[in-house]
Amino acid sequence: MPAKRASSSLSGGTGDVNPQTFVIAVTQAAVNTCQSITIPLPVPKYPGQNNRAIVFELLKAKWMLDNLPQPAAANISITGYLRTSAFPFADGTAMTEAQTFQTRIDPRTISTVSVDGVFFTAAGFAFGDRDKEIDFTDAAGHGLLVATDQVTLSINSLNLAAVGSWGVRMEYRLKEVGLAEYIGIVQSQQ
Repeated sequence: MPAKRASSSLSGGTGDVNPQTFVIAVTQAAVNTCQSITIPLPVPKYPGQNNRAIVFELLKAKWMLDNLPQPAAANISITGYLRTSAFPFADGTAMTEAQTFQTRIDPRTISTVSVDGVFFTAAGFAFGDRDKEIDFTDAAGHGLLVATDQVTLSINSLNLAAVGSWGVRMEYRLKEVGLAEYIGIVQSQQ
C-alpha cells in the first residue's frame, strides 16, 4: 500500500504548503499621472479534487519604491494600488484626492501603499521608509483569497518632478475552495 501524502490545513487541499513569489512592477509614463499594468495570475485553469476551484492565496506583499523621484513641491505623495480588476482611471490622467480615496476603499483594491511628505536634509531630501511589507495572514497562517484571473498594479503621484516606480513582491500559495465560496469571491472581486 502506498504511503499517504501528509496534508496540512494550510494547503487547502492542493498540498501547496510552501509559499512561492510573484513580482509585478510599473513605472509612470508621465510625471504625476496614473499608470497601470495588468498581469495574469499563475493559477491553473483546471479544477482541483472533487471539482473544487483552485485560487490564489495571497500571504504577504512587499511594496518597493524603485525610482525615488525629486519633489517639485513640499507636499508630495506617491501611491501604489494592487487590484483584482482594471484601474478605474485611464493611464496618463491625474487623480484628485477624492478619486484616490474612492479607489482605496473600493473592495476590488487588495492593497494600497502611499509614501507622503518630504523630509529635507543637508544633502537635499529623503523620503521616509520606502519598503512596506503587508501580512495578509490570520493567526493560523491563512491568507487572502483572490479568485480573479489577473491583478492590476497602478501608480499615481502628486507634486513629483520625475516619474516614479512601484514594485510589489507577493508571497502566495494555491488553495482549493468549494464552488459556492469560489463564486462568492469572484463576484466580490470583479
